[in-house]
Amino acid sequence: MKNKPFDLLILDIDGVMTSGHKFYDNDSNVIMKAYSDLDFTAIKRFKLKGFDVCFLSGDCVVNKAMAKKRKVDFYNSKTWVDGSNKEEFIEIFSATYNTSPERMAYVGDDFYDTGIMKKVGFAYCPKNSPRCVKKISEVLDVNSGEAVVACLYDLICDD
Repeated sequence: MKNKPFDLLILDIDGVMTSGHKFYDNDSNVIMKAYSDLDFTAIKRFKLKGFDVCFLSGDCVVNKAMAKKRKVDFYNSKTWVDGSNKEEFIEIFSATYNTSPERMAYVGDDFYDTGIMKKVGFAYCPKNSPRCVKKISEVLDVNSGEAVVACLYDLICDD
């Protein structure tokens, strides 16, 4: 890799690193999700290449615990009860990671990701994302939960 196209990789989790399917208990609490181990390897490889990586997700239970265990910075995107305003995190990311929006990449899969996708330098999505997401991002050649981050690593890095 000659030059890094971006400094910070921001990852949505559900529908990117997972298929989007969730398992619930009898009280409707999410208790389990399936992640691709290939994505965790790709995150480690991105970090070894000097990229900063963080998660931006509304799930502060399962995903936050996973992020802590994997030593990846986690940001809670649920800023109000019925949705999220992910683009408001751009200023936080700029200050925390000492980079500009043009040097940020975001991987998302859903309507709530479109605001931030329009404001960063690089936007990517799985191929099964809805049209509103595909129209504003580079579509990766894998579906949600099928090693999306690993696919991006192969696209960006030459090893």
